[in-house]
Amino acid sequence: MFAFVSGNYGGDTTPGCNYTRNGTPVMSIDVAENYAPDNNGKQRPTQWHRIVVWRDLAEHLGGTLTKGDRVIAYGTVRERSYEDRTGVDRTIKELHAQDIGLSVRWNTVDSNRDTAPKSDTTVTPDDFDGDPAEESMEPPF
Repeated sequence: MFAFVSGNYGGDTTPGCNYTRNGTPVMSIDVAENYAPDNNGKQRPTQWHRIVVWRDLAEHLGGTLTKGDRVIAYGTVRERSYEDRTGVDRTIKELHAQDIGLSVRWNTVDSNRDTAPKSDTTVTPDDFDGDPAEESMEPPF
């Protein structure tokens, strides 16, 4: 399933790239989606989204965000299970970004074009710990 997220970067520090065991750049960021008050003026709760960014996108995004920057991302929604530090099994949903960038709605952005991309930014089944057959990596169009 493809999804779109627009919200504010919620990290306290500028994110940096990590690398998988095979050297693939990856980073994850948390984005807060804030909603306008409802019809009665009551503030609705903030919805937090985990966005995972791979390869060139991760390298380009790393070091560019500061807390509160508005970002726009779209990609594939993936569900992942893990055991937390206290031994409790948890399941989370993450957006594995096909593209991500700073919104210019309330920001100005300086852009430096990478004229020779180092690798394909397409997310492949090898990027996941789960069974790649569970969900198609192809767009639904």
